[in-house]
Amino acid sequence: MNTEPKIRTRSRPKAKNIRPINTTKTSKTGIAQRKAMVLEILEKNMGLVSPTMKRLGMSREVYYKWRREDPEFKRRTEEIREVVVDFGETCLMQQMKEGSVQAILGFLKAKGRDRGYGDQVALSHSGPNGAPIQHEVIEKPTPQALYSDMEAIVNRRKRLENGDFN
Repeated sequence: MNTEPKIRTRSRPKAKNIRPINTTKTSKTGIAQRKAMVLEILEKNMGLVSPTMKRLGMSREVYYKWRREDPEFKRRTEEIREVVVDFGETCLMQQMKEGSVQAILGFLKAKGRDRGYGDQVALSHSGPNGAPIQHEVIEKPTPQALYSDMEAIVNRRKRLENGDFN
């Protein structure tokens, strides 16, 4: 008698009425049917690509290839995305109505930037009335120039002390 414990493995539940799609078919009808199936499942998965393609036994690369090559497919996926964003906004608004501080702050960070809400700081530099900043380059004086200036200051002071105000 075998005394080893039985190891149970849990497999993923299979989707009802969904079979993996053979991606090697090249007929236009087959591709159109696969695209329709992807769009249907994508909508049910709230626009999430990976679980959609995994459920259908297809790679994400196929999805992105179809988006690049088929403007209608791309338009339909963007519609699904917009519906999901609308749903998210509706949920956010409901949380805000219920007083969720986190929801309110998140909303203000996204939509209230022009009023000073947000994580980023925008800096701009300009002169008066938006003009460019005026600047002057001052060169470091040489020791000889400093000595000459100090000599002139000392001489001026001596003249002032002697009453020579010219």
